[in-house]
Amino acid sequence: MWMLLTRRIQISILVLSTILAMTGIDALLEFFVYETVSLLKMAFLIIFLIGTVAVSVAHWVWRPIWRRFPILGQLFFPDLNGTWKGMLHTTWEDAQEITSAPIVTTIWIRQNLFTFHVQQEVNESSSWSSQVFLEAQPEVDRYRLRYLCDNQQGATVPDQSASHEGVATLEMSLATSVRRLTGHYYTSQHTSGDIDVVHVSGNIVPTQQQESKPVAQASNAMSSVA
Repeated sequence: MWMLLTRRIQISILVLSTILAMTGIDALLEFFVYETVSLLKMAFLIIFLIGTVAVSVAHWVWRPIWRRFPILGQLFFPDLNGTWKGMLHTTWEDAQEITSAPIVTTIWIRQNLFTFHVQQEVNESSSWSSQVFLEAQPEVDRYRLRYLCDNQQGATVPDQSASHEGVATLEMSLATSVRRLTGHYYTSQHTSGDIDVVHVSGNIVPTQQQESKPVAQASNAMSSVA
């Protein structure tokens, strides 16, 4: 996972890739102009081409590889792609009462080797991640993602809760359950809460396909992986 690398390593890889690319282009120009090329430049060109092909292939086949070799998820980061559904307990309060009852929430995660996006939806609003930070601690079986998000309020309830920003943290333990994420969130409206979701599909399932499912099904799903 690109985001698990330190900034120093990322910069080093980018610099090395740039050097290989420029040297490779120079080797091609030298070959077409002079019909000859130095062995060193040819080696750089071959390394660049092999690396480009390897990265492109890895981008498309990493999920089957992760499934076939679970140790990769333990060493690097689990595959969290898909639809997660569960409960959100919030401290938000309106003019009359504190909202203590759990709220059904759906989280969609889109993950590949280089990018990671989180989208969350509750009854009246949706949020999208603007930045995501991954943290893997395989020695203690702890895998965590933190993300900054922008929340947009539904047009039908514009006065209930204004659009706002927030930050959320979700964690997973592979020894406990690979289908459950738990964590908490804070918002710029000075509210907070707990999140508890389970993996219901490896694909991105639209909310419309889940509206017929009662709240109890989300609770039962969480109980089955507790």
